[in-house]
Amino acid sequence: MTIKNQLLKLKENWLLLALVIAVLLIFSGITSNLSSITNDYGYEKQAAMSSSRGMMSFDGIIPPVYQEDFAPEIKERAITKSSSLSTEIERSKFQESSERIKSLIKKNNAILLNENVNEYESGRNSYLTGYYQIKIETSKYDYLLNELKNIGELKSFNENADDITKTANV
Repeated sequence: MTIKNQLLKLKENWLLLALVIAVLLIFSGITSNLSSITNDYGYEKQAAMSSSRGMMSFDGIIPPVYQEDFAPEIKERAITKSSSLSTEIERSKFQESSERIKSLIKKNNAILLNENVNEYESGRNSYLTGYYQIKIETSKYDYLLNELKNIGELKSFNENADDITKTANV
């Protein structure tokens, strides 16, 4: 079939061609409208709002669940804290700092749950990392934390507190 014949067929079926073009325009308009609706009111905005609150849901914002198991009648709360800190020290002082951490743990009657020391190499550079997981009595927590912060240059610190009153009293 030559191009001339194809053009004649298109002339004969111009209504069909117009209908296909109209359907394409309608669908492209609907999808662009849907994307603007989604951007203004839909999942992306809800996901951004929920992630800014520390939640992530693509079905919308999760309402808070209020339960009575947090023991409101108890005046003395059972709070657990967990902290993470990162310090940087000179390579030549790593072993000395590691020993200082262990002596602080022992001095404060804390428990060393996990110790992980590794050496990494990157080209000509190498460095040591140390990870220590410690459990300590509440009354000594602040003192030990301040002492650990003074070992090297503090790079990051994070602290979380959880109210476990109801689970502690069960």
